[in-house]
Amino acid sequence: MAHRIDSVEDGADPHVNDEPSHGNAPRVAKPAGRPHEPAASGRMQRRTIARTDDHGQAGERYRAFEPWERDELVKNLVEALSQRDRTIEERMIGHLAKRDQDHGRRVAEGASSRIDGSARTSG
Repeated sequence: MAHRIDSVEDGADPHVNDEPSHGNAPRVAKPAGRPHEPAASGRMQRRTIARTDDHGQAGERYRAFEPWERDELVKNLVEALSQRDRTIEERMIGHLAKRDQDHGRRVAEGASSRIDGSARTSG
């Protein structure tokens, strides 16, 4: 699987994207001027589509994984989220649960056991 960040080759900041941010995180600049509407045998316009499925494909992909692949993905996500503040962790778990209930539950359980485990060992 290839991962490409648009415009990085042109010197753009790879850490600014369209994901929701909070706090002092980088923000995508607000557009200036009129939106670009290229002409091609008529006018093309940007419009919000009525039906969006922001989580379906990711859920299908998760369910297509072998059980060991799901285990690795959950383990990696729990580890990566442990390096973020609790607000980000909770938001991400919410997105994962929308994609697949099992995926969200497993990451939440992993995060919870990590937090409970660190609380027991530190106190």
